[in-house]
Amino acid sequence: MMLFKVTTTFLLILSIAILFVPRVVHGGPCTAACDGGTKSMEAFCRGLAATAQIKALCWAACYGSNAACKGFCYARGWN
Repeated sequence: MMLFKVTTTFLLILSIAILFVPRVVHGGPCTAACDGGTKSMEAFCRGLAATAQIKALCWAACYGSNAACKGFCYARGWN
């Protein structure tokens, strides 16, 4: 039950971010980290200079699906 609540909240926040953040169309370090797996994405989030809210979204994306991870990257324009 808790997993459903976390997933629903994450998707809601990600959807809002997608609406308000400009996107970039080329590949970059964020999507490369997604392709590298959880450990690569953790390293990316650890080195991120961003607000606490963005870091929280990044950490949530680490443990989601590859599509959710890349969705986070595209929403932030960090493809």
